[in-house]
Amino acid sequence: MATSVLRGLASIQAIVGGVPTNISAWGNGILPQSQEVSLDWEEKKVMDAAGFTAGKRATDANKKQTFTFRPTSDTLAHAKSATVFLAPYAKITWATTDAADLAGDWCLESGSKIEIKNDDYASYTLTCIQYLDNTQNASMTTAPS
Repeated sequence: MATSVLRGLASIQAIVGGVPTNISAWGNGILPQSQEVSLDWEEKKVMDAAGFTAGKRATDANKKQTFTFRPTSDTLAHAKSATVFLAPYAKITWATTDAADLAGDWCLESGSKIEIKNDDYASYTLTCIQYLDNTQNASMTTAPS
């Protein structure tokens, strides 16, 4: 049987209940199932003296990502111990990816989901956001002290 190598998204570093965790430590890593990334921004219209749109400004530009993977590991116990929810607004670092535009620090959004089935693999879905402005992204991915 032919096999394929899924490349990218090799490491997720984040916080689980205040404790740092690294999903790449699962031994065999993660088995990506799907990834969807969208570019979004707030639109501000610039009006001229006659009230017509003379231009537009994009503010709060960001990328939103939904990533589903299978928690895999060298042992079943190891995979189960790592299948936990991350803390709200946890910083997620996509450390290795073939798409350079997807690497870097992201902020966990609500909507993460763990799905466990009796007759199929478990799946874990993360939703996160990365702001295009570096200063804003650093602020949003830094826990307040």
